[in-house]
Amino acid sequence: RAAAGNIRVYCRVRKAPPADAGGDGVAGERESSVGFPKEDIVTVMDPDAPRADASRKAFVFDRVFTPAATQAQVFEDVRPLVASFLDGYSVCIMAYGPTGSGKTHTMDGPMHDPGLLPRSLREAFRVIEAGESDCEGHRITISVLEVYQERIFDLLVDPATAAERRRKNVDLAIIQGA
Repeated sequence: RAAAGNIRVYCRVRKAPPADAGGDGVAGERESSVGFPKEDIVTVMDPDAPRADASRKAFVFDRVFTPAATQAQVFEDVRPLVASFLDGYSVCIMAYGPTGSGKTHTMDGPMHDPGLLPRSLREAFRVIEAGESDCEGHRITISVLEVYQERIFDLLVDPATAAERRRKNVDLAIIQGA
């Protein structure tokens, strides 16, 4: 039941804001600068390339999600990690990218279209409650952290505690080997 392999790297290209989007959800300028030749390749226009034929750089991932991909489609590729988690393996799902690239949308999502975290938790508890897990007992521990400007913030801590840490400029403790 465990997902094969240890690390998977996915790429999700964010939908453009409605004011900038063309019919496919890609901003007009980005429409020609980003391509999706295969489900595991994204190409990006290189504005510094000296020749037109060398103007695209290709990046290979385990899977590429185009701007048309739904939250549900992205979750279907992550679902096997929930099974691995319930089989006792440590699982980490993370989003990386610059501000405004869609990390929060992918991970949390809006209430009407939840992202990976709520869908993963719902699936884990559904499997446990339905008795579909091979394990006899489960103890679920979850951490939600944000790394911002080389500082780590615990997003599940009490808001008053978080405000106090920020006010005192106290970083979250890092425990080596934990």
